[in-house]
Amino acid sequence: MKMLINGMHADASNGETINVTNPATGEFLYTIPRATTEDIDKAIEAAQYGKNDWGEMPLHERIVIMNRFADLLDQEKDTIRDSMLLDTGKSFGDCTGEFSRLRPLINGYTGKAAHLYGDHFPDNQAGMEHDIIMTERVPLGVVVCIIPFNVPISMFCQKVVPALIMGNSVIIKPPTENPSSTIMTSELLLKAGVPSTAVQVITGKGSEIGNYLCSSPKINAATLTGSDSTGMQIMACCAKNLNPCTFELGGNDATIIFEDCDLEKTAKICIESRKTVTGQACGSMKRIIIQNSIKDKFAEILAAEAKKLKVGDPADHSVEMGCLISEAAAKTVESQVNETVDAGAAILAGGKRRGAFYDMTVLGNVTEDMDIAQNMEIFGPVLPIIGFDTAEDAIRINNNTVYGLNASIIGDDLRRNVKVAQKLHVGHVVFDYHNNYRPAEIPWGGPGHSGIGREGVCASLQEYSELKTFTFKDIR
Repeated sequence: MKMLINGMHADASNGETINVTNPATGEFLYTIPRATTEDIDKAIEAAQYGKNDWGEMPLHERIVIMNRFADLLDQEKDTIRDSMLLDTGKSFGDCTGEFSRLRPLINGYTGKAAHLYGDHFPDNQAGMEHDIIMTERVPLGVVVCIIPFNVPISMFCQKVVPALIMGNSVIIKPPTENPSSTIMTSELLLKAGVPSTAVQVITGKGSEIGNYLCSSPKINAATLTGSDSTGMQIMACCAKNLNPCTFELGGNDATIIFEDCDLEKTAKICIESRKTVTGQACGSMKRIIIQNSIKDKFAEILAAEAKKLKVGDPADHSVEMGCLISEAAAKTVESQVNETVDAGAAILAGGKRRGAFYDMTVLGNVTEDMDIAQNMEIFGPVLPIIGFDTAEDAIRINNNTVYGLNASIIGDDLRRNVKVAQKLHVGHVVFDYHNNYRPAEIPWGGPGHSGIGREGVCASLQEYSELKTFTFKDIR
């Protein structure tokens, strides 16, 4: 596969490449260019023209083009999905489900942009009687979009689409491990009518490309979904030029389960959350905080549900959970589980690795002082069970982490659940369902190490634009 620079397919200027393999089988799939600083500079220069070519186009024309892009994405979704299935390791159900959310998301952004109104300020101070003051949203300029490996097309549409709708040019950095779907989707933007100067795609090592791109004085903003450590690096680069950032980073998201829940239904909800993308989702359930009166019984039910899960090569469409993005990622999960067991936890189900595969794992005897109950984010299919007695205990355990992306609460007492939710240090609380419930419209994000800013139809257009005020002095 090739990069896209100024509308042309491009190799690295020095000819270097990176191999991409199927994580489920280890099979070689294709190569991507390992971009040099010379390549990146070419993309930045093209994007400088793009921010004018595209930004000066009327909004209604940009909306028509983005709707055309949505049509093309619908037409090509099977081809892109099949490529994603090979280089991502996600199950067929996960890949198919990701595409089912795209059309409502794009429609949401185009519809919102068409009705994103400015403000008019009343003459509420002496001296303003003859003035008219109003605002409008204008593009930022060049936006760097760093796409994650776990849900690449969903995040493409959460970052690239709103940035373009607001008139920015974009420089897209696909995930190194599975870039095919991002590159193929970027090509559809050009086919839909976005100018070649407005869409650049640079491939290679994230640390090399991201740091160089975001340190450039010729970019105007950056958006990233990734780890908190990566976010800190990119933020430091952007700070050199005081460029704004929108980051959706890590999470050690908890589900608080009270004794008045339906145990069987709740166990199924927990497995559903953690099997999605093989547990590699920022917002998935990573801690189960459960009332001690039902903890042991629930652990038995949850372990039984985990053992039923069909894990295997996503080429088999009946598989419910695929592999992790790489064997290295699976080894990291294995090491984290082993560390937790050494600290006193017990494996109730799973705990086995085979290459890039890791079984759905349930951990008992987890205490709130363990790292897994606080700041250890396991990016894989692991469910630690932590007991509590009172609602105040549950709140304390939930909040004892640097993260704050989301939480969920399961139980029949709605008044109690709402009171608990109000005290959780998170950006989103879901009731009677799992954490990674994410409709297109909601403002997604959270405090602490979980990021900066919000994504979603109600928020992203503002994130990828800035306010400009017009004052007409003594005009009336």
